[in-house]
Amino acid sequence: MNKDSKNDEGFCVKCGTCNTVCPVYLATGNEIHTPRGNQHIKSKIAKGEISKHYEEIYTKSQQCGACIEVCPRNLDTPE
Repeated sequence: MNKDSKNDEGFCVKCGTCNTVCPVYLATGNEIHTPRGNQHIKSKIAKGEISKHYEEIYTKSQQCGACIEVCPRNLDTPE
């Protein structure tokens, strides 16, 4: 992933606004199930650090796009 990419994990300011609308996080209360958590997992996958655990967490995302609507940086986590 391009370090300057808008969708790079480093572009996230970690404000937590996405948590307030993420249906998976609201149901589980687990930080790893937030869009922020998915950004972190995407960065691990991009580095080739893939594990069954990451896959299990990443696939819980609803890919609904609610996080995009509230993100102050318009981070496209579902992409």
